[in-house]
Amino acid sequence: MKKRNLREILIQLLEKKHFLTAPEILEFLAKKGTMVNKTSVYRNLEKMLTENQVCRHSFGSDKVYYELRSLENEHHDHFVCESCKKIDHLECMIDRSKLPEGYTLKHHHVTLFGICDACSRNATH
Repeated sequence: MKKRNLREILIQLLEKKHFLTAPEILEFLAKKGTMVNKTSVYRNLEKMLTENQVCRHSFGSDKVYYELRSLENEHHDHFVCESCKKIDHLECMIDRSKLPEGYTLKHHHVTLFGICDACSRNATH
């Protein structure tokens, strides 16, 4: 498989699933019958990271998740349910106007942790 094709496949997977770990990507590829060297997947993800095509998150766990950066540059933050591990998008919470004078924000990651509505309702029943 050519590098270009693998990158296109990675983009399509991340568009569809939103967050994936490298092992999950390898599992999806194997299920589709696409055999690829795991080193190629990691190498492509790292290259996409340095080219700002993806960002990397841990969400408070030992897993590393990759997320496709939005082409429209619509940054968002995340909420992780500590009970069911569901990850939701939140509107960006950073007010760039409150940065110290002369500072330029390139990127950031804000992740809030708590209990989602569904888990809260289940806990009260």
